[in-house]
Amino acid sequence: MAAHAADPGKRLAQHLLASEVLELVHGRETAEITRSQHQAMRNPSLASQGQSKGERTILPRSLVEGAPFARIMWHAGMTATKSEAARLVKSGGVYVASASTSGTPAEQEPELKFAQIKDQKPEDIESFSKDGLIVLRTGKWKVRIVEVVDDEIFESEDHEAPGWAELKESRKA
Repeated sequence: MAAHAADPGKRLAQHLLASEVLELVHGRETAEITRSQHQAMRNPSLASQGQSKGERTILPRSLVEGAPFARIMWHAGMTATKSEAARLVKSGGVYVASASTSGTPAEQEPELKFAQIKDQKPEDIESFSKDGLIVLRTGKWKVRIVEVVDDEIFESEDHEAPGWAELKESRKA
């Protein structure tokens, strides 16, 4: 209780209670798995976010370079339309991650720190791209890892993305 009182925002008492109830109802193994999943959501790292295939999207470099964040969100399938993505950015509901570490890389996986996207400057994208990855989030939990690959690789692996067919057609003309 002293730790909880020192920092109520971490909700340590609530998490402990939930964990103990979960263990009583579903068993130790389920409780441990659920605890680790919950911890990964509360303190995201690139490894914890990339566990599900649905959270990772591959896009060709030509759809990402020079594009505003809203357009990248649409290409990545985070929104149904470009205008919906632009509204999310304008309202402050979109975040982009950068990795930060405390300690040596051998000690821990870099934790993702999310910063709110306040405008649509395409030049900002490169500063958030780490090893060809851009991590975007809408709301509290909807995270998408965007892997940026060369156009030739994207095409040879038969990937698809909103706007890709139109870009290829425009290049033929």
